Amino acid sequence: MSYRSVIFDLDGTLVDTGEGIINSVRYAEAHLGLVPVDDEKARGFIGPPPFEAYQKYHHLDEERALQAVKLHREFAQRQGIFQSRAYSGILPLLHGLKRKGKKLGVATLKKEELAITVLRHVELDVFDAVAGVRDEQADTKAKLILAALEQLGISRDRAVFVGDSGYDAVAAEEIGMDFIGVIYGYGFTSAKALDQYSHVGIAEHVDMLMQLLQL
Repeated sequence: MSYRSVIFDLDGTLVDTGEGIINSVRYAEAHLGLVPVDDEKARGFIGPPPFEAYQKYHHLDEERALQAVKLHREFAQRQGIFQSRAYSGILPLLHGLKRKGKKLGVATLKKEELAITVLRHVELDVFDAVAGVRDEQADTKAKLILAALEQLGISRDRAVFVGDSGYDAVAAEEIGMDFIGVIYGYGFTSAKALDQYSHVGIAEHVDMLMQLLQL
């Protein structure tokens, strides 16, 4: 495959942010007096918009869900984002793409300023564009991918999106963009999980991602 640009999801694709996200959930639960969800459901907060996740897993109305998101992000900004690590092999992958002249972007449902801080913390601040959430209920993954492409000045037919969840696959399909699914993150737990989505490749680990991107 030959692309001018590669756009990456953040959580579960570039960076293992699970610990910080789960701890952010526990913080919000404690401060709102919510019954804690089990660990499996807590992992369900990794990837989707937190507003949507609090409504889904805690059955909160809009007002309470917004309160939960505020507390969640409060903990994330103060502590949670520093409980992250880059997946092994990601930095060499990014440097390899850079050497080939590829434009690199990130599209994430994390707050944009938090995403930039995470990337700096894990020493992956090598991207040409970072598109994250600025308005909690206005941004979708598809819009964020398009925003990253616009920043890069690359058309969607010359780029590929790499992500670890159905949210990522659906967003790429919505805008007619090639998609590579990774199954070392949190969303997809097996190659079979991608059967229902359009994709041009599946990476079980970062080395496979390197091969798919011709490195």
